[in-house]
Amino acid sequence: MHLSDLSLESLLDAAIETTGSVVIALRPDHTIMFWNRAAEELFGVPREQALGQDYVQTFLLAEDRAGVTADIQKVLAGEPTHGYEDDAMRVDGSRRSLVWNVRRLVGVSGAVVGIVAAGFDITARRDAERTFRLVWNESTEGLLIGGGPGIVDCNPAALAMLGLTDRDQLVGHHPREFSPEFQPDGRRSSERAAELDRLTRERGEHRFTWTHQKLDGTPVPTDVHVRLASLNGRRVTVIAWRDLTEAYATAARENELREHLVRAQRLDALGHLVGGIAHDFNNLLSAIRGSLDLAAMDSTPGSAVADEIALAQDTTTRAATLVQQLLAIGRQGESTRVTFDWVAAVRERERLLRRLLPSHCTLVLELPAVPLFVWADAAQLEQVLVNLVVNARDATSRTSGPIRVVVQPVAAADGARVRTEVIDAGTGMAPEVSARVFDPFFTTKAVGEGSGLGLAVVYGIVSSHGGTVRVESALGRGTTISVDLPAATTPAVATDAPVDETGGWGSHAAQGETVLLVEDEPSVRSAIARLLQRAGYEVLEATHGAEALTVWHAHASRVHAVVSDVRMPVMTGPELVRQLRLSGSRIPVVLMSGFADAEVLQSLGDAANAVSAVLNKPFEASVLRRAVASAIDEGRASR
Repeated sequence: MHLSDLSLESLLDAAIETTGSVVIALRPDHTIMFWNRAAEELFGVPREQALGQDYVQTFLLAEDRAGVTADIQKVLAGEPTHGYEDDAMRVDGSRRSLVWNVRRLVGVSGAVVGIVAAGFDITARRDAERTFRLVWNESTEGLLIGGGPGIVDCNPAALAMLGLTDRDQLVGHHPREFSPEFQPDGRRSSERAAELDRLTRERGEHRFTWTHQKLDGTPVPTDVHVRLASLNGRRVTVIAWRDLTEAYATAARENELREHLVRAQRLDALGHLVGGIAHDFNNLLSAIRGSLDLAAMDSTPGSAVADEIALAQDTTTRAATLVQQLLAIGRQGESTRVTFDWVAAVRERERLLRRLLPSHCTLVLELPAVPLFVWADAAQLEQVLVNLVVNARDATSRTSGPIRVVVQPVAAADGARVRTEVIDAGTGMAPEVSARVFDPFFTTKAVGEGSGLGLAVVYGIVSSHGGTVRVESALGRGTTISVDLPAATTPAVATDAPVDETGGWGSHAAQGETVLLVEDEPSVRSAIARLLQRAGYEVLEATHGAEALTVWHAHASRVHAVVSDVRMPVMTGPELVRQLRLSGSRIPVVLMSGFADAEVLQSLGDAANAVSAVLNKPFEASVLRRAVASAIDEGRASR
């Protein structure tokens, strides 16, 4: 068959029926007068059903009908349409997206009889575009397309990362223009960007970290992934930015928590270590101190021997203080907390603080005019204040300038806080040093310059009070150490007057009364017995609580007071107190402890009121004498 055997009409009909494009013809009133096979397949409507129907009302979405009607009128007026896109409805209710080319139909008489439209199904392409646009616009990662010297397109997230609001602020620019002069590794941004561009070209893709910078100067650390691609025959780079700001902040918080945990574990380990040896060590100091006090009584005041004894006595006191500091680090020391005005407490300690400073240092107190209450152990907080001032003093040993103590209220997410800052103008610390200042196993002090435990003690005490400690320092710029403590919600409550350490616990003079001394360490027992005998008491001795009960039952009528250690084999001091109370005795008891054992003492319950005093070893002879005298006075008064 030759082409000449076909009519033009037959040829056109065959072409229209075999084409994959939808071809329809509409009259001016929108009714269908032609419907090819591709239209049948796309809309799911046979030709015989489609002919004569109003295409606009039947196959278009309501929101598209006005636009299509207007376009049809334009085409009927002689203006063809190319690339008109709309959505059409299939018979099953599903939608298809099409792009149309439309021309008008003119009859043999020259009159316009309708329009013919050829449509291409672009549903898959439009869905892909919509998906891409959704990802592009809603992605939290910055997405950019680079071509030539700069960026050719970017998504909203990329603009937000740089603090930009308009796409034109970034398009046409190179990302390095939105970077600080230097990267965190110390290299210039321009030099490192050129190297990264080269590596990307060589490898086809590259991943690296980069610090950008917002217009306000805020750094934006990012993870950057760059890949070479082709777009319409042109080589471009596809760039993804992931903002690492929150990740870095989270990592910093996790690192801080890890450091806090490690520090807490070290403090706990040290506390257990010290707690294990404190009792024995303080027993040794008690024996030494007791013997020294006895020797002092027999020495001539002002003599060389008396001076040497005084020096040794002072040394035992310093050794006992060191043990208490170690206990404070491990937070195992005894703590008695009350509500009091910290501002007044700091003001009252001004004279003490000034005595700690050399002549070239001046102390400046910046205190509010209103009271700030805390619930704390006053003695431990005084230790915190002293340690911070001493630390500032040591930091300014080679410089001059004031040491400022600033107390002020601050608001925090977990409630009101009382902040105490000790600020010096000393040499300051490098970051690697300031990061470890609270570590009890780290010190910058040379041998012979001190234990270096001062700030570790501060950390232990403040942490045990539910507070926080922060250090800010830089070489050549001094140091600020801030202590935040929870503010108390009630004012200080009046308490009994404190014991006068210099005036005595009672005016009773020994008149041959008998004291039952219970102590398992022979050297300590011997020293305390001699001190009591020198004070005028008769002493009965026992090595533990069970033996003391035997002695007590044999001599109960002439024993006026019991002096007992807390920790002993067979039977402890608290258990001895409990047994004495169960036997009906109201004999007063003075307990001694080489390690302040608050939990053991609290376990006494109702028997606790039988304890007249608790002495922490080592103690001075005068303290022992006053405690025993007072206990005997109380015992007599209760009879």
